[in-house]
Amino acid sequence: MRNTSSKNSIALGWIAATLLMIGCVTLPKNMSQDWVPSVKPRLRAPIDAFVMVAIEYTAVPASCVTEDKDVDCAEILEELPIITAAGSGSGVLIESERGAVVLTAAHVCANDFPSTFEEEGSKVVIKIESTVDITLEAPTVGAFGATIIKMDEETDLCMLKPSKVFTHPVALSDVKPVIGDTIYSISAPFGISGIDLALIFEGFYSGTDIISGDRRVDFYTVPSRPGSSGGPIFNRSWEVVGMVHTAFSTLESVGIGAGLDPIRAFLFPGSVD
Repeated sequence: MRNTSSKNSIALGWIAATLLMIGCVTLPKNMSQDWVPSVKPRLRAPIDAFVMVAIEYTAVPASCVTEDKDVDCAEILEELPIITAAGSGSGVLIESERGAVVLTAAHVCANDFPSTFEEEGSKVVIKIESTVDITLEAPTVGAFGATIIKMDEETDLCMLKPSKVFTHPVALSDVKPVIGDTIYSISAPFGISGIDLALIFEGFYSGTDIISGDRRVDFYTVPSRPGSSGGPIFNRSWEVVGMVHTAFSTLESVGIGAGLDPIRAFLFPGSVD
């Protein structure tokens, strides 16, 4: 006799648990892979260097182990669905020790799926194989792929290598902002971005504070919502001075993120004492 209720419970548990674990111009004439772009000073918002970072997560039930002789693992695997979900964040093409890279937030890039799933009380362990596919969507040149170079979860920074060079990178500022300085942000809150569309916000640098025990972050008085993660913060010269990675759920006009020093240390290791 087949244990149908047990199979249904495992399938529903798998779907629910997996979904809960998911969850941010001037065009160069030479677009070849070999073209090495130089940093280009900007007199206006560098829309050409901004990208929306689109993420697709896939979780596949790969194998099944159980000590329950009444449970048919092969049948369970056949009935478990492949789970896919999507999310998005923001990013910018910037200079680094490795050349032109896209800077975004680490939690935008991260694959948070566990390696196994176990339905409570079922005595069935499902091994999970998961992947993250990253697509960069630039307002000026369309969409193309990217791969992760490195991440730093402590500072919430991620470095991506775009599959093609699409413009000149923006510059990293040499000077940190002070409280009251005007700042600008380009981001894709709620995934709002597209060809000839990029949201540009103006605000103020508001200082630093320590959260989560010993983690120092910078505060930016600028609209920040889901999808803003990875959004660059610029000074008046359109040089990067920070990045948003966290937003308040009830306070729309304040973003928290990495400051200039952590970003410089991430892009140019050894450059900050």
